[in-house]
This record gives sequence, C-alpha cells and structure tokens, in this order.
Amino acid sequence: MIHKGFVGKEKGFIKAKNDVKVKFVENGTIKTEGSIIVSDAVMHSNLAAGEKIVVEKNKGLIVGGKCRAGYEIRSNKVGSNFATK
Repeated sequence: MIHKGFVGKEKGFIKAKNDVKVKFVENGTIKTEGSIIVSDAVMHSNLAAGEKIVVEKNKGLIVGGKCRAGYEIRSNKVGSNFATK
C-alpha cells in the first residue's frame, strides 16, 4: 500500500505478487499478479494486473498510457477532452 501517489518519471517501476493500492500514478509502471486499486487518477502510466484495475474513488480518471487486466478494468472516466492519446 502506498499512502500517497507514485510518480515514476517514466522510469519508476513497481512489481508485486499481491494487490497494489495507491492514491495516484503518474508516468510510472505497475505490474502485479493481483489487483491494482487507485483512489484518484492514473496519468500516462502503464498498468498490468493479473486480476483487475479499479479507479473509481475521487476523480476515478485514467488518461494516457496502457492498462491491461486479466478480468476487469473499472473507472469513472477514461480519456481526456484535451486529446491525450
């Protein structure tokens, strides 16, 4: 569990066997066999979860980057009105 956010600066990497819980992810990579639970936002990051990715509290935003999950990806909002790929 990461109580604050994870700013990877395009080089930061987290690898875990169990669930990863974090406030936000920015320009980082997270890979886990479990689930990734983000309470605020995922920005320009690469997430890979064996089970699910959940981004539903607060902003619940996924923008930029890649998200892959074995079973489910849940988010309040995906993408941006500002043309982020």
